[in-house]
Amino acid sequence: MFKSLFVMTNYNFSTAKALRVQMTQASGLSVSEVRQRAEKFGRNEFTSLQPQAILQQVLADLKTATALGLLALSSLLWADHVILPAMTVLSVLVSLLSFQVVHMMRFNRIVKKIQTITQTEFLVIRSGLSRRITGAQLVPGDIILLATGDYLPANVSFFEDSDIQLNATTATIGTQVISGEGFAVVMATGKDLIATPSFAVLKVQKMQAILNLAASALVKVQQFFKGFKQTKSTQTTTATTTVSPEIMIQNLTAGSANQYGDQVDSSDFRQQTSIVLTYESSLDGPALTSTDQPALLAAA
Repeated sequence: MFKSLFVMTNYNFSTAKALRVQMTQASGLSVSEVRQRAEKFGRNEFTSLQPQAILQQVLADLKTATALGLLALSSLLWADHVILPAMTVLSVLVSLLSFQVVHMMRFNRIVKKIQTITQTEFLVIRSGLSRRITGAQLVPGDIILLATGDYLPANVSFFEDSDIQLNATTATIGTQVISGEGFAVVMATGKDLIATPSFAVLKVQKMQAILNLAASALVKVQQFFKGFKQTKSTQTTTATTTVSPEIMIQNLTAGSANQYGDQVDSSDFRQQTSIVLTYESSLDGPALTSTDQPALLAAA
């Protein structure tokens, strides 16, 4: 339930090592040590994200290099009238932002449960004496007693003689004790339990991978449409090439002059030459064919 939201650390420490790591003793922390650690680590509390904070985070995500890159990529595709890939890139960006919103809303739901746990009282050993305090007052190094039905108010390391069984593999905040009883050393509390920085790094890596994939797809799409346009342009040029009657007459006139060594007047040639023009339908317009019966040849 708390994966990717809170630090999931399994402390495989012996009792002596756990106490040494937290610089505490089996008799617990002194009053001065509790005060110093409370100032250093803060209270073991969690605040849910307000709607304004979620909106601000989304707007901040839109200003990241990855989001701006996806927007630019989509704009280029729209400019080239490549609609489907452009919509795909936009949908990727919307999905990433939606995933972030869902993540923050899920975080809020879990925080509400954690807030209930931290308001519960637990038995703690301080200065060799036991007392009951709320989970929000715990600091790293505290010695607490946990029993069946309790939810862990922080990340802890159990004493070796504890017969605790949990409903999870790690002794992480929010995990429930399903059987047994035993003492544990508080290892981490409050803001040190939130794994948001790790999640943010993972999100950036995923967005970067998607951006690279989209950029590669854009190159292939542009190459395809460039080749398609070139092919269509070549076909259009070939199909629309026509010969006007005037040019044809001039060519025929020049051809007769070359054959007989005499200059032939084009007006006389028009009168003595029968031109049959036939227009046939084609892709871009009529194609011109001619059948000529020059009377000059007969006269010769």
